[in-house]
Amino acid sequence: MTMQGKVPLCRLYERTSASGNRYFSGRLGGAKVIVFLDQKAEADVPVWQVYLQDARHQNPGNQRRPLPWTLRRPSTTACRMTSCQCDDGDDDDQG
Repeated sequence: MTMQGKVPLCRLYERTSASGNRYFSGRLGGAKVIVFLDQKAEADVPVWQVYLQDARHQNPGNQRRPLPWTLRRPSTTACRMTSCQCDDGDDDDQG
């Protein structure tokens, strides 16, 4: 099978639950994708159930921490040092 003419939809990562069950998880736009093996399916081949969850409504305490190499926006908070050597873009302070 060639990949010509195919468009990638999303990337799923294989995981193992604490109870030892395999499942897949990933993202599809603003949705979290979770795929579980259907243990009750009466088929000759494994059947996987796909679930979507709106990722914007996740519990904030359940989010992953950013990776150390993740680029972050510069801080927009004011500098509280008495002699600040940083350029905050405010030229009004110059005498």
